Amino acid sequence: MNIDKLDWLILDALADDYESMNQIYPIEECPQMSREGIVDRVYDLYQKGFICLIDKDKKFIIEEIKVEPEGYLDTKFWFGMTEAGAAVWEGGSEKHGGYKQDWSKSWSQHTDCQKREGVIYATSKEICLERLKATPGADVKDAKISSVPEFRAKYYKVIKGGFKLEFKINEASKQRDKWRKSLGLNRIVIFSPLIVSLVVFVLYCLSVLLFYKVRFLAMSMLWANSFTIFWFIAMLWIALAQGILGVGILFRNQKVGALHLYSAISVAALYYVIMWSVSVKGFIITN
Repeated sequence: MNIDKLDWLILDALADDYESMNQIYPIEECPQMSREGIVDRVYDLYQKGFICLIDKDKKFIIEEIKVEPEGYLDTKFWFGMTEAGAAVWEGGSEKHGGYKQDWSKSWSQHTDCQKREGVIYATSKEICLERLKATPGADVKDAKISSVPEFRAKYYKVIKGGFKLEFKINEASKQRDKWRKSLGLNRIVIFSPLIVSLVVFVLYCLSVLLFYKVRFLAMSMLWANSFTIFWFIAMLWIALAQGILGVGILFRNQKVGALHLYSAISVAALYYVIMWSVSVKGFIITN
C-alpha cells in the first residue's frame, strides 16, 4: 500500500522506539502542519492498522490528545509502528526518504548493569564481536557466541537467523566503577581542594610582589598592611571552610573528605609560612 510523504514521515519518527506527540510533532519537512493536523494523521494511521499504542489495552481517544498542550510531558499516549506499518514505512523509504532500508547489518544489545552481564544479537559474528569491543568493560575472553533462529532488531522488526553473544563485565571494570562512584560525580569537585590551595599560593606570591612594588613607590603603608591582614583572614576562612567541608563529607565519602581535609591543612600550613615570613623577614611594610 502506498502512503504519502507526511504519513511516511510520521511513521519514520517511530522507527527507533515508541514515541509521544512531543517527538512526532513538529515535523521539520512540513512546518505548515499544525499539531491538530498531525494528530488527525496519526489517528488515521491508527485506524488503518499502521500505528498502535504501547499500551494495547488503552483506546486512542483523539479528543484527549488534541487538548493536551504542546510539549505536555505527562501524556498517556505513546505510539509505535505495527508490522503492517513497518512494511509500508520500509516500502516508502526509497521514495520518500531517499534510501533503501537495509537490515543485513542489524544488531541489538542489552546490558544489565546490576548483574554485570549483557547480550548482543546481530546478523553476523563479526558484528557481534565489533559491538563487544565497543562495550566498555566487556570481557572479550569469556564471551560465548551461538546461532539463533531469529532475533528482534527493533520492536517491530524480527530478523530471521542470526547470532547471539553473551558476555560479562570484567571485575576490573567493576572496581573502577565503584571507585568512580565513591569519589563522586564530577572530577572538578574531587580535585577542587587542590585547586583552591594552588590558587591561594599563587595569589599570595603575587601579593608579596605587590608589597615590594608598594614599598618601591612609597605608597600608603596603612593600605599595604591592611591588604596583608586581609590575606591572613581570607586564608584562615578558607582553611576553616575546607576543614568543615572535609569533616562533613568524611562520613559519607572518605576519599573526597580526606582530600578536603588535606586542602585545609595545606592552606593552614601556608598561613603559618606567611606568618613566619612576616615576623622574621618583616614583609609587613612599616615606616
